[in-house]
Amino acid sequence: MKTKLFTLLVALFAFAWGAQANEITSLRMTINCDGEVFTVDFPASGWPEKIIEGRTTSIKIMKVEAETDVPMSYVGFCATMYSTSDGWQHNDDEWRWIDLVNQGDGLWTLDMGEGAELVESKWLNENKTKTFEFFVQAGDSDGNTYYYANGINEYGYRNNYKVTFSTGEGGGGGGSDWKVKFYKESTASLNLLVNGEAQTYVFDGDATRLPGMQQPGDAYSLVIDGFHVMFIHNDNVKVNDVSIQYKVYEEGQEGGWNRIDAMNYYAEDIYNPEKERMDHRMTCYAYGLGREVSAGLEYGKNYVLEVIYQVVTADGDYIFLGKDKEGSRFKFYFDNETGIKVHPQSESGVGAYNLAGQRVGKDYKGIVISKGKKELRK
Repeated sequence: MKTKLFTLLVALFAFAWGAQANEITSLRMTINCDGEVFTVDFPASGWPEKIIEGRTTSIKIMKVEAETDVPMSYVGFCATMYSTSDGWQHNDDEWRWIDLVNQGDGLWTLDMGEGAELVESKWLNENKTKTFEFFVQAGDSDGNTYYYANGINEYGYRNNYKVTFSTGEGGGGGGSDWKVKFYKESTASLNLLVNGEAQTYVFDGDATRLPGMQQPGDAYSLVIDGFHVMFIHNDNVKVNDVSIQYKVYEEGQEGGWNRIDAMNYYAEDIYNPEKERMDHRMTCYAYGLGREVSAGLEYGKNYVLEVIYQVVTADGDYIFLGKDKEGSRFKFYFDNETGIKVHPQSESGVGAYNLAGQRVGKDYKGIVISKGKKELRK
């Protein structure tokens, strides 16, 4: 059962200054923010106040770890939450105290299992901006008190660690409102045919190619043959269309964008009782495209195929995966030794392409690329 940090028992905290000492040597926290789990080490000074961009729907503290280099009778994690616009205006009894467990050898931990949720569900509708402020306090058997915080300010008072975040799920907050989110893990793929052989590139939610994915290299034929992308969106958001945008250009130059729409959509509703709302998960894909992107290129040059995923909502919002990301660029050398090889159907006229790189039939009229050469069909 998840534990609400701010429903834990309150212990009055004496905010008197104690030693900002080396007796507490480290603080580490494992945090789950909107499904992404990461670990943060907090130095004893110089840690910048963290402002989480965009809209946050969930922050869970999974684990707190502190280390001491002398024996301590207790080590506690102290925290408070307040509206950012109001600043810190608290009484001492508004701080929450949680004891850490002595694991021996100077290690003190607090394992919160599935996580202590900091974001209250009512804030999601109210679009609140909150600051979470915290530090560590310890005491030895002689009654000495020690603190581990973010150094001392110019007035001689302790600086605590602060994380500021905005909650909400869209509607009334402007373009930064959360409406569509890509998954943090495997969320998209691109199927290429390189010289007739299939290569699949898998991306995570930051448009990073997963390990083992190589660049196309030398190519006499490069074909976009399929793609898929997964994302979730809010209950009140309608998705108008999903596509990939791509362009091919000589390395160091620029090129114009082309578009391929998703042909199939699979939607699934996900009810999340913790947040008291409905998510909509969509998987969009298109396969068997046969879009030749090397048609009309010059032999013996280095080229780049750049691909981004685009989601457009009914409100006119454009959400991209891979925009301006290095992982979305595929570099290849257009081979002039083997010459461009056509697909088997090309001898019957099917393996020809218009200037947009689209495969055309033998009855197509206009300029086409066939067998690596331009020709005019009348």
